[in-house]
Amino acid sequence: MRQSKQSSERRSDILGLINPRTRVIALFTLIVEALFVVASYSIPPDQRLVALIICATLLLAAIVACVWIEVQLTQREDYIGDKLVVPEELKQNIIWVDKATERDQVIGSDIYRTASNLKFAGKYELAISHYKKVVEVAPTHWKALYNIGSCLDYLGRCDEAEKAFKALIKKMKPRESELDESGRMVLFGCYIQLNKISDLKKNYDEGQKYLLDSLKVKPDNALAYINLTISAVKSGNREEALKWHQILMKHPEQIQVMTFLSTEDRQIIESLGGAKRELVL
Repeated sequence: MRQSKQSSERRSDILGLINPRTRVIALFTLIVEALFVVASYSIPPDQRLVALIICATLLLAAIVACVWIEVQLTQREDYIGDKLVVPEELKQNIIWVDKATERDQVIGSDIYRTASNLKFAGKYELAISHYKKVVEVAPTHWKALYNIGSCLDYLGRCDEAEKAFKALIKKMKPRESELDESGRMVLFGCYIQLNKISDLKKNYDEGQKYLLDSLKVKPDNALAYINLTISAVKSGNREEALKWHQILMKHPEQIQVMTFLSTEDRQIIESLGGAKRELVL
């Protein structure tokens, strides 16, 4: 029974690797072939051989078509497949999946969806080109503009990413009062990303200013408190770090946010927990 189950799961995995378009062609061909074989019995015996040859030719043509489609899709650089493999750098960063707004569903939605799939497959250059196509159609598509900066950051092009986030903030700030929840989350994300870049450059004071600005957009956000704590530790300001850490420990979303921390950042937070207990004792 167990072997039968394992064989069934193995067949399911193999079928999952086949492109849906190829499956449709194969299924259609099998149906046509079956009908053709049944119909061949009504053909006179002397003509049956010709019918079977035609049947075999059609089957061969279908097989060739299926193989050609699979090869073409495999060679396409932007083909993702049904299963996305999330890159390691994305696993250690906090991301949010917000509900698509009505505007997102209407303007450039297909291109945006493709761009996001490319991003989460680690194909950042291709993702940038697709996000730029969205922006050509909708110049104020904030999430597309944000993701361009995000992809640049993952490519290690920090200076370009920094310019992209600063440019986006400059565009969004005058319209801040008009932003919906999704837009405010993008603006908040820009400040978080700029803090991250500042920390990489060891500009901790500048990074902390970005985090304080992020709290103006999304007050009482656990992600901002975590980053303020970590940034203060890295800058050597232990008292400031303990202040933010104390606020963080009372936040209802602290556990959820800490799940996404890298090992190094988690150790920083945990070390402060120990220091805090020592101070209380």
